[in-house]
Amino acid sequence: PPLKPVEALASARPVVFSDLPALQETIRENTEGLSFKAGDQDRLAVAIASLAENPMRRQQMGQAGRERIMAERTWAATAVRTTAVYERLKVS
Repeated sequence: PPLKPVEALASARPVVFSDLPALQETIRENTEGLSFKAGDQDRLAVAIASLAENPMRRQQMGQAGRERIMAERTWAATAVRTTAVYERLKVS
């Protein structure tokens, strides 16, 4: 998955993103950011304006993204998930 959106989310920033599959898998629509159809500049402008006009929504989306990224996408969280997979694979 792309790293830049993850970094933006970790920085408590809402993300405006195109509807490409890799981005849709990374960012939660309407919770952590807003999407637009790739190549649709009008919808991009609407998404940006929507967030520019609503500081509370920006803050809520930014916080939601940061909380999820810090819970799921840190090295510590990755280590916990990886260890769990290896524990399930162990043969007793």
